[in-house]
Amino acid sequence: MKGWHGGSIDISDPLQLQPLRVLWDTLVANHEITGGKMMPIIQVDTTNRLDVKDLVRVHAMYGTGEVTSHWASPHGRDDVIWLVLRFRPSGTVAILEFDRHRHGGLLDLVVRFGGLRLIPAEPDAQYRGPDVFTAPGFNVEVPSDDFAPEWDRLWTETIMKTNGVTRDQAEEVKRVCRDLTKGFE
Repeated sequence: MKGWHGGSIDISDPLQLQPLRVLWDTLVANHEITGGKMMPIIQVDTTNRLDVKDLVRVHAMYGTGEVTSHWASPHGRDDVIWLVLRFRPSGTVAILEFDRHRHGGLLDLVVRFGGLRLIPAEPDAQYRGPDVFTAPGFNVEVPSDDFAPEWDRLWTETIMKTNGVTRDQAEEVKRVCRDLTKGFE
């Protein structure tokens, strides 16, 4: 897998190479969960990933941990963006898979706000409505300064392709979307 700035990301465990599918997402600004900061909440399918589910328990027992994050692109798939998270000290790696066309707005929020709340879930047991506030999960910082200019370009292209609009129109769509959440960063 290729990182955005030419480096490669090595993952030796075949299970950890399987991306986690986004099941559901929302945006919340809640003092208890996010310290009042606006943050995307992302539920991912961890049906086959007990190690990722277990991170919730470890986080609850020991508090905050360390995570490194990398934005990457799977070889030959320009419609997909991966966020690779490596948790320490457990060594668990989670690859969150985003479809640029379906998750463009969500990706923009993660890049702009520099983080997300990750909730491991299963397709038949997703958290909705107020349940999302009590769902077991944890916050993940995702510094994205290096990736932000590339994402800005990619999102413009995605809006153009998905909606059949000009570059100027796509830039206006981005401006309107970002204005809606201005002040919560």
